[in-house]
Amino acid sequence: LNVKDLETALSSPRKIAYLEETLRAIEQGSLKVRVRSLENEQALARLTTQTTALSNLLLSTLCLSCFQIAELNALRIATASLAGLFGAKGLKGFLDLAVADKKAKRYVSKDFNDK
Repeated sequence: LNVKDLETALSSPRKIAYLEETLRAIEQGSLKVRVRSLENEQALARLTTQTTALSNLLLSTLCLSCFQIAELNALRIATASLAGLFGAKGLKGFLDLAVADKKAKRYVSKDFNDK
């Protein structure tokens, strides 16, 4: 007897049982298939960055509005500083988006021919 044939003969019932369990799970609808898509993950990361940048710009605008109605000098300085901080973070987020979009364009092929 060959060792490989012996291993196949011993492991075949276990493999067949696994296939049977999998087919039953498919038939019953209890099998969950997870698919990861690089394009979806990149789009989600882009949306997250964009949302964060917009939120920072919105907070900056809110701080500028508070600056306009503030009467105390210390409060005006604080709101102006926060507006500058959030504005800078928002602009940085949009610059990060521009860099990511430029990098992603390098990987997009326009000359794809399905042969």
